Amino acid sequence: MLNLKERSETRARETEQIWEFYLNVFGQRTGSFAPWLGALDRIALDCYQAVYMGLGKARSIPSPSPLTYMETGFGPATFRRGVRLSKLGQQLNPFPLVKVPYHRLLNPWSLGAVPHEVSHNLQSDLGLWDLMPRRIAESFAAHRLPARNAEVWQRWHKETYADLSGLLLIGPAYVGALMDVVGRSRASTAAWNDEAVHPTPIIRVPLNIRLLERIGFAGDAAAFRRAWDALYPASAWKPVPQWVRARLPEQIDAVLDAICFESFDEYGGKALADVIRFEPKHAELVREAAERLQTGTDTGILPERFLIAAARQALAWARVSPATIHRNFYDALGRC
Repeated sequence: MLNLKERSETRARETEQIWEFYLNVFGQRTGSFAPWLGALDRIALDCYQAVYMGLGKARSIPSPSPLTYMETGFGPATFRRGVRLSKLGQQLNPFPLVKVPYHRLLNPWSLGAVPHEVSHNLQSDLGLWDLMPRRIAESFAAHRLPARNAEVWQRWHKETYADLSGLLLIGPAYVGALMDVVGRSRASTAAWNDEAVHPTPIIRVPLNIRLLERIGFAGDAAAFRRAWDALYPASAWKPVPQWVRARLPEQIDAVLDAICFESFDEYGGKALADVIRFEPKHAELVREAAERLQTGTDTGILPERFLIAAARQALAWARVSPATIHRNFYDALGRC
């Protein structure tokens, strides 16, 4: 009887813990933040649809779709489908959760983090979590690059994949958003950590710039590279070990080959850069959408994820106030 009583109390406590978490997550959908979170849900869903519709062969449809919620903190984060969460009493998480801080919701041009976090879930749902490090090692061997360097990029594979997939989802705007986040003091941006899972920021941005160049945006890539090199000249790279800096352009191309330009069975025999395509014609659509965001004109059938890029473009033009862009961004997604 006492053992049964203890088990009942434990189950009740676990149930209350799950209830508390979801009460917060879903409770946000009934207040003033509901339209903002609904808009981000549509962007996250659009990212999933873009990838799954671009596969070379049909895959089983992942369900439920991602859900966004607001939580304090500086950076966004995600909890993947199927992982055990302490917030849920170590129960399995049933759907991708994307956590977004309030200040990111307030500034939609900073939401490049959403395709990044969603891409973590895509890598997992597509079964690439364990495969990608092996592909990176093979690519480094094919490029005759040291295994020691391959090991660094293998450790970075999850964040690197999320960056590159995020760029392919929203285009050059992703690089600008990334620079906003990781561009800090020279000491911080070049700080080396042997155990970090994120690429060192001073390396991370050139990696994304190179992908931009390889998918046909040489002009944008050159502009970003000039800006980055002005902020972080050669002298700023000294904290990065010399063996890491050696042959870095070749290392970057080896990583891009492995993640973006080699075919995978998981993509139905296609490469990631063929599954998700952001082309110059899409950049034209983004510019038109940016013009519409300035005036509150309906952005029509534009893919939801492109509105992040459109908001950044409208902000860069500085013809209307940031508050106007914010309002029209969420209004546009509310009509989707």
